[in-house]
Amino acid sequence: VRGESMAPPRPKLPSLFPKPPPPGGGNAPSQKRFSAARLVQVHGQLARTKTVSLKTQDAVVEALRTVAEVFAWGDAHDPAIFEAFLEHGMLDTVAGFVTQGRTTSGKAVTVQALQTLSIMIENVTNHGAAVYLLSSGHVADLCRLRVDWVDEEVLCNYVALLKAVALKLDPMTVHFFLADDGGCPLHAAAARLAAHDDNMVVSAVRTITLCIYGIDDAQVRTHVLGSAPGGLWRAVAGQLARHAARLGGRAREAA
Repeated sequence: VRGESMAPPRPKLPSLFPKPPPPGGGNAPSQKRFSAARLVQVHGQLARTKTVSLKTQDAVVEALRTVAEVFAWGDAHDPAIFEAFLEHGMLDTVAGFVTQGRTTSGKAVTVQALQTLSIMIENVTNHGAAVYLLSSGHVADLCRLRVDWVDEEVLCNYVALLKAVALKLDPMTVHFFLADDGGCPLHAAAARLAAHDDNMVVSAVRTITLCIYGIDDAQVRTHVLGSAPGGLWRAVAGQLARHAARLGGRAREAA
């Protein structure tokens, strides 16, 4: 039996930071920081940023992080924050830092933009806001994005975004990710990673797949039975075969 090589530790799928604390008590956030006015101000800084340099990337990363924090806090405490988010087209701006290649300063901005989108989608509890985020087209476009599979930080944040989307699917929102030809970009994006050698990525792929398959909808069933990516099942079969081989080898060693 071929010995298993010791691989360097891989980064874990990002732990999306929690909602800011609610008002009240000594650690309550200030109204100035968590307010619609503050969100509009920070978004204005991002919207004016056409390219990102090494000198400005830290400010852009912090602004993207602030958007996520204020959005998550507003979802729980202040509807005016989402209204400002909607009015100023902030989703377009955030997604743009992932898809439009406006950064020439490395991956830091791309990673934070992916995290910001994941945090907003994961933390949103208002169904109308969730429908807006998922129906805009930006998220479906990101499912078709060819990210750098070699860069594990980018990959893990991309997979975290796909998983956050999948966990929000229901019989209504799933239709934003079903194409006219019967395909499902979200499912296809997960299938491309089904044979990845990182167990955490593979686990996220399984979660995404089960979320899609678990929706009771005629169009979803048509996709699963007729248009589901065949590579997914080949990857699953390959993983099972490798696990069986390892178990058989260890059983023979123990005998």
